[in-house]
Amino acid sequence: MKLRYVFGSFALVIILASAASAQLATRENPFPETGRREDSAVFDTDKQLVLKGVITQQVSRSGQSPSYLFFRIQVRKQEGGASTWTIRIYDPQLSNLAKNCRFCLVNDYTPEMERLKVGMTVTVQGYQSKKGGNRLSLVPAAGPATTAGIIVH
Repeated sequence: MKLRYVFGSFALVIILASAASAQLATRENPFPETGRREDSAVFDTDKQLVLKGVITQQVSRSGQSPSYLFFRIQVRKQEGGASTWTIRIYDPQLSNLAKNCRFCLVNDYTPEMERLKVGMTVTVQGYQSKKGGNRLSLVPAAGPATTAGIIVH
C-alpha cells in the first residue's frame, strides 16, 4: 500500500513536470497581491474592459506566486502608438489544491495554453487594476473561437 502511494506521488510529479513546458517559469511577479487580497480590492470588478492586441510574451508562471498564469499583449491606442498590458489568468482553487507545488498551474488550461503563441491577435476581457496600471484580470469568454477563455483571431 505504501509503495503504491509513493509510486503514485512520483508519477504525479513527473506528469506535472512534463506539462510545465506549456508555460514559461519566471521569477517575475506582476500580480504580487494575488491570493493575499480580494480581487475587488485590487481590480475594478464593477466594469469589464475589452482589449484586442497581439501577444508579446508567452503564457508564464511566476515562481513566487504559483496561483496564477500571465501573459502580455500589445494594444494599439486610438490616438496612435501602443501600450503593453499584462493579463492575469487566475483560479483561486489551484493554490489550495497543490500547496507548495512548484508546478501548481500546469494543468490549469494545458494544452490550451500551448496554442497561445507570440504574434497571435487576441481579444481579452476582464477587470483593470484600480491603480490604473496596464494590468487586467481575465474574465474568461466562452465560444468556439476561444482558447482558455481568450478570443483568438
